[in-house]
Amino acid sequence: MNKYPTPEHNATTAVGQRMLILEALKTGPKTTDDLRRIGAFSSTSRIAELRKAGHAIATLLVPTYDRDGHPRRLALYQLEGSPC
Repeated sequence: MNKYPTPEHNATTAVGQRMLILEALKTGPKTTDDLRRIGAFSSTSRIAELRKAGHAIATLLVPTYDRDGHPRRLALYQLEGSPC
């Protein structure tokens, strides 16, 4: 990925977020929280768009707890064919 992306490919655009997510998933599985930390705040929509574009991305819902101790499920995304 280009160190200095063009304005239409920055993390605030859908294109930029898709690029961020795809590059992150190439390094291994990522949770929704992981993707938010790198600036992809609309990860659910961006993952759907990547799938529509032909990328095979698996989703696993992982039980966890929020910072207040309440149970929640967190999406874990992985490029299919990638090692866990």
